[in-house]
Amino acid sequence: MNIVGFALEYLIGVSFNKVVEIVAAKDGFKFGVVELLLLTLLSSEDKYGYQISQEISNLSDGYLYLKEGSMYPVLYKLMEKGYISSNVEKIGVRRTRVYYHLEDSGREYLREIRENYILNTQAIFKVAEISEKEFFAAENK
Repeated sequence: MNIVGFALEYLIGVSFNKVVEIVAAKDGFKFGVVELLLLTLLSSEDKYGYQISQEISNLSDGYLYLKEGSMYPVLYKLMEKGYISSNVEKIGVRRTRVYYHLEDSGREYLREIRENYILNTQAIFKVAEISEKEFFAAENK
């Protein structure tokens, strides 16, 4: 299990012995995790929905899977708040693709939620008595 899978297992209470579908619960901790993942991926370059979903799966070594039904409502909410914007590009003759772009306000929001995520993770590890040694040992399994 990699570090992402291990941390999320403890934070959202899901076992990662199999592929896990991330569901974005409204205004809950899981919703915040989805926001964090989406904004982090958009921080490097503009991306389209399917690309984001695939990168989450690839970067988590296949542990995480974000369905469209969970991803797009979060993207729309981030757009409403002005953290991201979208751009429609024509692909081929009849197809279009929507690319999402992280705005400056979204970069600031990402810094805030990353800091909160780290603090929450530290607190959970402390309460659950998970040592740094134990954490990194689980990552290598």
